[in-house]
Amino acid sequence: MDSGHFTYIDNNKALTELINSFKDVDRLAIDTEADSLHSYYEKTCLIQLSFNEENFLIDPLADVDIKSFLEELNSKELILHGGDYDLRMMRQSYGFEFEGRVFDTMLAAQLLGYERLGLAALLEKHFDIKLNKSVQRSDWSRRPLSKEQLHYATYDTYYLENLAEKLEQELRDANRLGWFREHCQHMVNSTTIDKEVNREEAWRVKGYNDLHPAQLRYLRAIWHWREKIAQQLDVPPFKVMRSETMMRMAKWKNYHPGQGAEEFKGLPRNFNFDYIHTLNENLFEADALAKSQWPEKRKKRNNGTYTPENRHLVDKLKDACAKVADANGLPLPVIVSRHKLSQISTKLPTSVEELSEVTKMQKWQVELLADTIFKVIKNYKKK
Repeated sequence: MDSGHFTYIDNNKALTELINSFKDVDRLAIDTEADSLHSYYEKTCLIQLSFNEENFLIDPLADVDIKSFLEELNSKELILHGGDYDLRMMRQSYGFEFEGRVFDTMLAAQLLGYERLGLAALLEKHFDIKLNKSVQRSDWSRRPLSKEQLHYATYDTYYLENLAEKLEQELRDANRLGWFREHCQHMVNSTTIDKEVNREEAWRVKGYNDLHPAQLRYLRAIWHWREKIAQQLDVPPFKVMRSETMMRMAKWKNYHPGQGAEEFKGLPRNFNFDYIHTLNENLFEADALAKSQWPEKRKKRNNGTYTPENRHLVDKLKDACAKVADANGLPLPVIVSRHKLSQISTKLPTSVEELSEVTKMQKWQVELLADTIFKVIKNYKKK
């Protein structure tokens, strides 16, 4: 069958038939497309499904009971690539929390030491197939979808089952299938936890630390204005004003406190009077702030425990763990992050149980690194 062939599902009758057709199927390849690059309130816009060499494109924006479909998925093993995003999007869009098992081909490639982890790279390596990614960033919320979008969407799942079979055999040969299963379950568990967003600090965009407090008050004011406009228009904030422009305006405004935004050279072309009026309201409020109300540069958190001596120990731990990673053909961050090494440097665990509790590392990571970590800590305590 041609991988570009698909059945488009946009009504409940067709969706019910689809659900009935995979009730006896154990593994399904699945992917989603969202509109995060085109909307403030991102949502799932397309769900791709492949099994038994057939492709289905489910339109969740049509009048369909998508929850009945998702409930049926809980009894299946799902094959995904970079599945944390897809599971988070379905949870965000429909409250769906997956309870089954997954096979994430990206995580498999990661644990096998692949340098290129993207689906396109893996398909080219294993099947000599080159994906056309030109529509990947297109607006998936617009209807009708183009032929190019539909064709691209089918490729995202059609080869996943065969890819999973190849990678699973490689994992078996490398004796890493147990690592992989735990890694996948850890990923699934993480998608059921809401990421904490500090709205009071979210305005601190990349590069903000280059500004002094007098300029930061304007950056904060511009950011809050941008969020409000983006929400009203339902567009991503960067489409209202890019962060680089906000930074430049904040610097400019500090040296021109009496001037309005209309005097700033570099406003986006789509600016209109209403934008300028509301932006000026925020900027003039920032003008009036007392110095004690200006935001400060964020200080690096160290909880009073991160000393030069800790840094030295972290470097020792890093070097030792890096040798273990190299011996296994893996990048160091795959088996332990610098943050976890920092936690180890302050708590100095001496048992597997303590190491697991301190770092929340996965079991396979602890088994791989415990002896090395304890050796470094032992030598450190002798000094």
